[in-house]
Amino acid sequence: TVYEIGVLGIPSIFIPIPWVTHNEQYKNASVLKKLGLSEIINEGELTSQQLIIKIGQYLRKRKLINLEELKKNFPLNAGERILEEIGI
Repeated sequence: TVYEIGVLGIPSIFIPIPWVTHNEQYKNASVLKKLGLSEIINEGELTSQQLIIKIGQYLRKRKLINLEELKKNFPLNAGERILEEIGI
């Protein structure tokens, strides 16, 4: 889901499941947060007020989305790049 949201550039708020083995949901969501496309709410902090705050934070900073970095992190030509890397 994170990859598709990144490729499509969809603003989002993630609520990662806290008990997953290696915290991968939080780590994946953090990639989009660093790029300015997403916000994260920890499940234990989820309230209607917290959701309103995160939506407001996103709306205030949405002009800061780094589209170039977004394209670098979520390439559409991954298959071609793999073939080039292995020399095919």
